[in-house]
Amino acid sequence: MDPLSALSVVGTIVQFVDFGSKLLNSGYGLYKSSKGASAANLELECITADLQSVLSKLKNSASAAELSGPVTEEEHKSQLSFKEVCEGAAFVANELLERLETLKVKGKKFKKFQSLHKALQNLWSKEEVAGISNRLEAFKTAMNTRILLSLREKIDAHSLSVSALVEHMDNRSQMIISTIVEEISVKASQHQEEQLAKFMLVPVQLLRRIDSSSYSHSAPSSLEDDKNLVSAFEMLSVLPSKELALRRRAEEVIIQSFRYDKMTHRYEDVLEAYQKTFEWIFDDDARSQVPWDNFATWLKDDQAVYWISGKAGSGKSTLMKHIFDDNRTRVFLERWAQDKPLCQASFFFWNSGSQEQRSQTGCLKALLFQIFNQYPDLISLTLPKRWADLYSTFVHHTSPSTPPWTLRELLATFRALVRQQKIPIGIFIMIDGLDEFDGDHEELVDLFKETTTLKNVKTCLSSRPWVLFRDGFSGCASLRLQDLTYNDISLFVDGRFGSNASFRKLVLHEAESAATLVNDIVLKADGVFLWVRLVVKSLLDGLRNHDDVATLQERLALIPRELNDLYTHLLGLIDPVYLRWSSRAFQILRLSRELEHNPFGPRRNARTTAVGVLPLTLDAFYFAMNEECCFDDSQHLTWSLLKERYRDTEIHLTARCAGLLEVTQTNGSSQVSRRSSVDYFHRSARDYLEKGPIWLNILQHTAQTNFSPSLSMLKAYTNMLWMEPILNNVDYFRNVIHDTRNSRLPDERLISTAFIYAYHSDKLNVFSNTQAAWLDAMDQSLGRRKFEQYWGNELPLCNVPRNAADEIPIFDSILCLAVVYQLTWYVQHKLALQPPRTPTTRARHLLRLSMPFREYEWCADLPHPTPKMTAILLRHGAKPNARYSRLTAWENVLRLLHILPKSQICWDILRVAELLLLSGADPRASLKTGSVTSKSTWEIFGEFKDDYPELVNPIQAEIARLAPELVLITDPSPEVDDQDMSGSEIVSG
Repeated sequence: MDPLSALSVVGTIVQFVDFGSKLLNSGYGLYKSSKGASAANLELECITADLQSVLSKLKNSASAAELSGPVTEEEHKSQLSFKEVCEGAAFVANELLERLETLKVKGKKFKKFQSLHKALQNLWSKEEVAGISNRLEAFKTAMNTRILLSLREKIDAHSLSVSALVEHMDNRSQMIISTIVEEISVKASQHQEEQLAKFMLVPVQLLRRIDSSSYSHSAPSSLEDDKNLVSAFEMLSVLPSKELALRRRAEEVIIQSFRYDKMTHRYEDVLEAYQKTFEWIFDDDARSQVPWDNFATWLKDDQAVYWISGKAGSGKSTLMKHIFDDNRTRVFLERWAQDKPLCQASFFFWNSGSQEQRSQTGCLKALLFQIFNQYPDLISLTLPKRWADLYSTFVHHTSPSTPPWTLRELLATFRALVRQQKIPIGIFIMIDGLDEFDGDHEELVDLFKETTTLKNVKTCLSSRPWVLFRDGFSGCASLRLQDLTYNDISLFVDGRFGSNASFRKLVLHEAESAATLVNDIVLKADGVFLWVRLVVKSLLDGLRNHDDVATLQERLALIPRELNDLYTHLLGLIDPVYLRWSSRAFQILRLSRELEHNPFGPRRNARTTAVGVLPLTLDAFYFAMNEECCFDDSQHLTWSLLKERYRDTEIHLTARCAGLLEVTQTNGSSQVSRRSSVDYFHRSARDYLEKGPIWLNILQHTAQTNFSPSLSMLKAYTNMLWMEPILNNVDYFRNVIHDTRNSRLPDERLISTAFIYAYHSDKLNVFSNTQAAWLDAMDQSLGRRKFEQYWGNELPLCNVPRNAADEIPIFDSILCLAVVYQLTWYVQHKLALQPPRTPTTRARHLLRLSMPFREYEWCADLPHPTPKMTAILLRHGAKPNARYSRLTAWENVLRLLHILPKSQICWDILRVAELLLLSGADPRASLKTGSVTSKSTWEIFGEFKDDYPELVNPIQAEIARLAPELVLITDPSPEVDDQDMSGSEIVSG
């Protein structure tokens, strides 16, 4: 055999061996396969079957599209073409599946032979299967291209339709999206991705018809972008029908967050303008001999600020109320606003009112409440973050949370509101009594001066003519009120005298003299309405005595022209018999006003809001002033008898206090009732009476008596607690006692008010037997309603939980409350009266009550623990290390020293700690401040060494004596944020 032939034979043998090897391997694989097919064929079969399923759905979708409605000829051809591609692909897929089926080993008989045979068929059919697969791949590519093209067309059409809808939708929705998007652009550079994603939820969910506005249908995009866009549209869930309700709900929550108790009380209390007075303010042709800027003209022009100044009592508040209420103000302002909608808001500062009534925070909250309440559409534009959070909350059906407003947030909101331009609106703001603002007046001036550059805001301000205001508002339109009220005062005097029958008789006989009297009053008033009110009242009293004109002239000549001199004159007219009565009335009113806002002194945490005594009402004043009324007498009072007593008390108040105190009605009522409040008739009267020399003179009239205003008020509220069933029948508590700031029961406010007065009477260390008698009467009053059952298992007053494991129930008598309010004399007196063994057990429990509780933050509603109370309880057997509710009294004091800011730590708390340590408190107790950190007693007290060295040095010396190892600590544990109280635990040594 020649070499070539031999080489050919060898090559053939090698190919045969290779083919045989592949055949055997393939046959072996088929033999071992549970499905009788190779792995490659099974994979191809799975893919083809899945494609066949998709093709079936596409054909059904195409058929449905043909029936959906009329289409263009081009669209019809496109649908037919796509259908043919689908049918072709389905035919090829079926052909491939049938061919693959013929290559499977079936049955178990002769399986080895079949496996070899099918393996041989697989090798022979390899090219055929590949050809069919290639044909199917071509169909698949065609279908993908057609599907993506169709998808792109639909997205473009949807984008165009949504964009058109955006153009035609309401301006309100467009502005919401615009504002939120602007806010998002800022947040993107300031906040983390998670916060941004949360904020983005609102524009995504706000309107199904809006969200595509953030995508540009004209911008080029990839197919992958189109897929993401479709996913974004699928995420939109808020239906248009629900969108408006969600908006309004979020807006209402924000509006109500600005509301506070007594927000409009000062405005309501301001006297209405006497008939036909102050009409000149709306006369745009008014002329005067004194220079002033015409107010009616100002309302119509573009000047931003108008300042009304005037002396005390000149009628500034009455004029401001007259301007705000009169419809002519709006008529003139509409000429300024032109085609813009008009919004009016006002605030009347009141230095004698609550913290909100005399603060910048209260002013801003009142203004924002009024403006947003009139135009809620402004909320989402000026408060996009708060609004967006609430909107998202309602979308997800979760409870909304409204964090309290800070002054910084309120200022930012106010500035954003007056500067926004998206909703054209004219804003008219009136602020009365800038001088009654309890804060930095210069900051207030600067705030309203900012509005001078704004075209859409007008601000009318009033104050006394202080230099600060005069300099701040120089260049602004202004008037000086006392220069312009001559005719108004004349109208007032003529009207009051003209309505008096006795004066009309004098006019008939002495017309010229009567006219001279009126003119003299007006001239002497020097523009001060308040002076005129007091003088006219005095002269009318003379007319009731049938004084002639000459006598009235003598009365007028004796009345000083200056307001303070007039007050001195009026005090001098009080009948000597009534001097002690009036002194008691002045003292009760002053104490009530002081304790209404600051019940336990200035050492309070600024983050908490103190809840003081209830405002002084006529019924409380009656019981406090009635020296003869004892607890037994009050048990026999009826409602008809009480009403008669209230009327007598009002008459006495007017007659015996020179008109400087008055009873004011509530809710617009013209009748004096138990709800009526007792107050100074004007701020200037309060300023005068509470001045040092004047006040000392007032106190002299009760100096030799056993009168105490705090004890008198304790008596009053004890009587009112007993009278509660009678008063409750006439709806007393629902309207008067229940304070909207606190979800407290009526009885609770009465009790807390009584104990605040008891706390202040206890500090005097006098009349202790009387105090004890009234507290026992209160115990009796509450006892008839089963004290323990009445309060249940929890005392809302102090948020103190009852511990079933305690030896004694937490609150089982008035004695427990006496300990909480640090009534030292009463507690000592009651413990001394108990059986010999009882005080020890009792004192241990009471010591726990006298300290702050772990279950609630230290608040301004309760006094600090005092050394005197602690010493009393320790003397009666209290143990500093006795454990109640997991903590001891000693551990509670350590925790208090840790959580309170240093500025709030007082001498009393450190002295209490010293007493506990000297009485056996565990010096090795430590405060756990973190998962691995803690503070020893040495470290805790060391933090106050610089401020209170005279107290801390002896305490640390005692700790060093009892636990010297603590002194060796040189590496103090890291400081822990005072805000994080949840992780603070006590670990005993």
